[in-house]
Amino acid sequence: MRTVILAAGLGSRLGYHLPKGLLSPGTGGETLLQRSIRLLETAGLGPVTLVVGYQAEVYKALPENLHFVDNPHYATTGSLLSLRLAFQELQDDLLVLESDLLYEARALPAVAHSAPANLLLLSGFTEAGDEVYVDAPEGRLRNMSKRREDLQAEPAGEFVGICRFSKELLADMDEWGAAHPEAHYESDGVVALCAKHPVATVTIPDLVWCEVDDAHHWQRCQELILPRLRD
Repeated sequence: MRTVILAAGLGSRLGYHLPKGLLSPGTGGETLLQRSIRLLETAGLGPVTLVVGYQAEVYKALPENLHFVDNPHYATTGSLLSLRLAFQELQDDLLVLESDLLYEARALPAVAHSAPANLLLLSGFTEAGDEVYVDAPEGRLRNMSKRREDLQAEPAGEFVGICRFSKELLADMDEWGAAHPEAHYESDGVVALCAKHPVATVTIPDLVWCEVDDAHHWQRCQELILPRLRD
């Protein structure tokens, strides 16, 4: 299994001049991306492949030992293309993370060292705004959406953005994604293929984490999540 962090997006909703993964929530200067890399290496889950697009040159100037995959179409496509490009090069099972996450270290082994070949990490309900709710009866993915009313049952939790996928699922996702350039890997690609490739879920109800999609998320990251992680 190889580790991939998706970091190609514009992050336009946040409105910062830097990519989201290069934001530093604390005073020590460590960015969201650098923190993830450190936690992955500590857990024995490196080296890391980083899929870049927007301001790729800034990522490539980082001192960390990273392998890069370029997504030249980042501005007009969804996140599925970034995942497809990584898989086309690596041709392996993948542990996949998003670059704009701040999370507890225990999230990584919960995904990387669990038995299912295809697995999504879920949390309890954060009420952070812009949540992705997951429908997973008996721990198996059926659907996910930002709208609870789109789901057939009460959601099992919220999608965190830390996953693992088998090369068999990824190969079919690569083929499916060729006809869906604007698709996102999670709510579109994985959902479209989960009937053929069962995708399990693991839930940590009290997981401390956040993503940074907009200014509200960024404020919550600094004022609520970071202090809780320090404690």
